[in-house]
Amino acid sequence: MRKLLKATGISLILLVGGVAGAVGYHFATTPTFQMIAVYMDPDYGPSAFTWGAEKAFYIFHPEEADVEQLNREAGAQYVVDVFSAEEARPILEHLLEHGLDINSVETVTGKGLTALHAAALSNNRSGVELLLEYGADPQLTDNEGRTALELAKASDEARPEMDYGSVIELLEKATVANDKAQEPSQQARSG
Repeated sequence: MRKLLKATGISLILLVGGVAGAVGYHFATTPTFQMIAVYMDPDYGPSAFTWGAEKAFYIFHPEEADVEQLNREAGAQYVVDVFSAEEARPILEHLLEHGLDINSVETVTGKGLTALHAAALSNNRSGVELLLEYGADPQLTDNEGRTALELAKASDEARPEMDYGSVIELLEKATVANDKAQEPSQQARSG
């Protein structure tokens, strides 16, 4: 009986260890954007799964190729779309420390949107605020020459029931602040 219990215990340890190893390997080899958009989402699955994905994200991600892909897809957009500002802040900081460009322009759709453009279009006030906090440039334009502010205003006109007012206000303030910050350098060049 003792040998049976010992064999069962060892088998259980090996099984749990094997499953944990397989899950760890899966998280380590999963693309960064999928970790962000799916596995770390608290609504995706059990809290232990989300916890494991979060730990794996900070240990194994992002790799250089992941950062390059995120930058081609305006990768900060994933973070602000999926998480609250409080949850997004450490994830965004981690990605920025590893080379994510807060002003990267997506090249997938050909529209040339930044994460700030996307947040403005989706009326994501906390996302716009967070991106601006981390240095998103409100004056960058998409492939049609429109800023995030112009997209938000056009969206507000097209869908007044969505009330883009707070997003527009944030972007207007950021644009004015950006203009004021650039004035001294422009005066120095002309003077």
